[in-house]
Amino acid sequence: MKKKLSIIGLSLLLAVTAAVALCACGGTPAETTKEIVYSEATNPYADFTWQQFGSFGNLTLNEVSSPIVYQFEGSYSEAYQGDYSREYIYLNCYEDGLLYGTLSGQNIYGYWTNRDRRDREQFVLHILRHGNSEYNNGDYDMLAEKIADEGDYYEYSSSFVWNRGWGIRSVLIFGYRYSPVKTIEVDTTEAKTEYILGENLSTEGIKLTITRENGKSTQLDNLTSLNGVRFLGFDNNVASDESKVTVRYRDKVTTYNVKVIAPEYTGKGKYNDEEVDVKLKVTSASECEVTFGEYTTKCKYVSRVVVGNNVSELVAPTEDDGFALDVTEEVWAGLHKSFVLDKENFSLNPFYVKVYEIPTYKDGVPNDRATFEPVKSNVPGGNTEQRFLYVDEEKGECQLTYKYWNGGSTDTFTMKYRMEGNKIIFTELVSSQNGGSGVRFNDLYKEFILEPDGEAYGAHLEKTWE
Repeated sequence: MKKKLSIIGLSLLLAVTAAVALCACGGTPAETTKEIVYSEATNPYADFTWQQFGSFGNLTLNEVSSPIVYQFEGSYSEAYQGDYSREYIYLNCYEDGLLYGTLSGQNIYGYWTNRDRRDREQFVLHILRHGNSEYNNGDYDMLAEKIADEGDYYEYSSSFVWNRGWGIRSVLIFGYRYSPVKTIEVDTTEAKTEYILGENLSTEGIKLTITRENGKSTQLDNLTSLNGVRFLGFDNNVASDESKVTVRYRDKVTTYNVKVIAPEYTGKGKYNDEEVDVKLKVTSASECEVTFGEYTTKCKYVSRVVVGNNVSELVAPTEDDGFALDVTEEVWAGLHKSFVLDKENFSLNPFYVKVYEIPTYKDGVPNDRATFEPVKSNVPGGNTEQRFLYVDEEKGECQLTYKYWNGGSTDTFTMKYRMEGNKIIFTELVSSQNGGSGVRFNDLYKEFILEPDGEAYGAHLEKTWE
């Protein structure tokens, strides 16, 4: 049974809380060399309740000024019903007796002891609070057993009981007497070190060797989500043969070089419906230079995935961009501006699919979902969202896709069509993928008005907006 907080303990709580809040420091606390001994009778935090630890607030591991005596860390990979997330746990045992750590963005509070009541050696992590709740329904003690191999990087092993709300998990943790990091070395042998302008940094395959002042070393991988490792200085907007990336772990840094390429893509395109040679030179993450036939102009571009293709769409600059087109608006209007870029062969192909969104409502029309549904009334699969038409003029096909059941399922219909002015009419089903709604081709509205602004609405509606 947890001891009640005494008057002396309450005074200590206020004093220690103030010390934690006012004596925060930005760096990693120094190693303590003297032996620190705590039992439940001598640790000043042993009388705290889990509610009182809440007054410490949400700290970071570097905001406690007391020196670190022991550190525990571990990771957990979920593998349940499509959840393959990986989480990390860090626990610091401080010289003043406090235990503080983090797991999955939530704080952990308690105290630690390395002696039992008979003064026998036994390391125990007494965890009382995780996030905003009492830890493990009041079962606080986690025994830390000694690791037999004296040459191992870690000296202790234990486990953290993690209540995820929908299930209980056991997270293995390992600890050691704290020793500051002396050096770090980065290995990029199996990592990506060549990028195209605009690409994001990938840390997959990077390994980091950490050596502490006590001479022990360990290697970290899966650095994408490893708490405590930071990657700084990568600039995907500037082409360079040796762009430096800084790796920071605690207060130690090292660097490695990557190459950032400004690529040129060449291929065939269309200008005024005639086939012409096109060269696209990427100059930044959002700007490029395009040459088509006898014309060359600097412009902007945006990228998105359209029906499985990575499409780059050329866009005219605005006044805020600080530059203008080098061609007339008439010339610019004649260029087909959508391309699929092959980043392995540096080639391009025109992309002829036009995208239209079926919105929830238009100005002047009530926000009635059934009004704009692609599915007829009283048919399963209604109340849809994220509704798009992909019109492929080259194939003469249109793909309709939408989500329903709160975005949990998707229906996709590919159909032949004909145009009457700006009205598209579905004439024949080519294929369909049904997410379980039971909707058939016959259940769809077959006619939609395609607006110049990229929106579409059912032709069965009476247009009451401009």
